[in-house]
Amino acid sequence: MSGNIRTWFRQLNERQQKRTLKVNYSAEEHICDCCGTSFCGNFCPQCGKKSTFTRMNLKHAATECLNFLGYDTRSVPYTAKELFWRPGYMMRDYLSGYSQFYYSPFNMLVITTLFFVVACWLRGLHVDTEPQFLYGDFFVRYNAPEWMVTLFAKVDDVLRWLHQSPAWSAILFGIFYIIASYLVFRKRMNFVEIFISQVFIFSQMQIIGTVYALLTGSEVYYNMPPFAVPIPLGIAFLCYDYMQLFQLGFWASLWRTILSFVVGYLLILLFMATPMLIVKYTELL
Repeated sequence: MSGNIRTWFRQLNERQQKRTLKVNYSAEEHICDCCGTSFCGNFCPQCGKKSTFTRMNLKHAATECLNFLGYDTRSVPYTAKELFWRPGYMMRDYLSGYSQFYYSPFNMLVITTLFFVVACWLRGLHVDTEPQFLYGDFFVRYNAPEWMVTLFAKVDDVLRWLHQSPAWSAILFGIFYIIASYLVFRKRMNFVEIFISQVFIFSQMQIIGTVYALLTGSEVYYNMPPFAVPIPLGIAFLCYDYMQLFQLGFWASLWRTILSFVVGYLLILLFMATPMLIVKYTELL
């Protein structure tokens, strides 16, 4: 029984490693109307014009409206599907030069975040509690300069807004998680590769947060910052992502996932506490 399960998982893994996008390639020779280049395929290699370009009609207009979703080449639905079917392998493909198959990670993050915002609005999700961390009257108590008291009063306003906007706070505080991920996985990828991979992962988590908000209608902020998803679900998906992305075993991926969050939280605490430590230390002097 256990042998059959291992065989099934091995076959599933082999299927996931294969790119699933199929391109209908035109073997017919064409002469580009724009530049006169002779070529075979769907697009002119010189100027990029389609080989089957026809007069503008309603279909062209509809396609142009959907181009922001990558309808003509790299689509959002296809990229979203790959983020759950073969996320780590998809990221490896993208980093290996197969970027033409997938939607831009940064555009993908913006679109999924907007969907998350709309989902929270539709479900009427509002965070009525105060953030767990505010500077408050700390700087007044330690006789900080007036400009610092005024500045961090504004910072508290920003923290309150982020607390009530989990979709955008996930992006902001996700910067610390990217740095933490680099510290944990730096021997396997460089910073830029990890950065791009994490942007894809943020998009994946925003999709999960959107579905979670729509299905449950519950407050999403206190789940697993910086990701607005339940802790068990978030850990499971991240472990799954890293297993494929870094070709790790389950336990090796799991402890690195947990370590990334611990390091990320420590970085956030250090960043938030630095102004307070400076003011307190200066006051003691």
